[in-house]
Amino acid sequence: MTKAQYVGLCGERWVAGQIEQLGLRCRLLPDFMEPGADIIVEEQLRVEVKYAHQTSRRRIDRKTGSVYRYDRWQWNLQKFDGMNAKVLVLVAEDISHRCYPFVLPAWMMIDRPGFQITSHPTKYRGLLADFLENWRVLTYILNHGWERGEPGPWAEVPE
Repeated sequence: MTKAQYVGLCGERWVAGQIEQLGLRCRLLPDFMEPGADIIVEEQLRVEVKYAHQTSRRRIDRKTGSVYRYDRWQWNLQKFDGMNAKVLVLVAEDISHRCYPFVLPAWMMIDRPGFQITSHPTKYRGLLADFLENWRVLTYILNHGWERGEPGPWAEVPE
């Protein structure tokens, strides 16, 4: 097992624990060589997990020479095709080791080689902001389905 696989497995175990706290049964599908899904929920819903640590990037202003540092979280989605999993969980871990999951329909990230956020997940206001710790997306897709192109309730997912 490589270091990247071990880190990914830690993220998958964390997500599985969160799903079990919702009262749902789940099991890990630990096949590192086969792209697809990492977790299966209630033996019917496949979930893909991507895990990112907080890193920082340095930027130099060419005019003043000032150095700026900004935090970022990056997820590599090159091997993610969105065909096997219906739910994608992007986990962002900050420097205090607190995890922030973005729970979203998998089709939202099809055809993206990667994704990054450059502000702390609690302050992030971009494309995925409505999906931060929104486990209702998972339960909604489990109970009703949610295919690409269908109108979705986005932030207002029913209980």
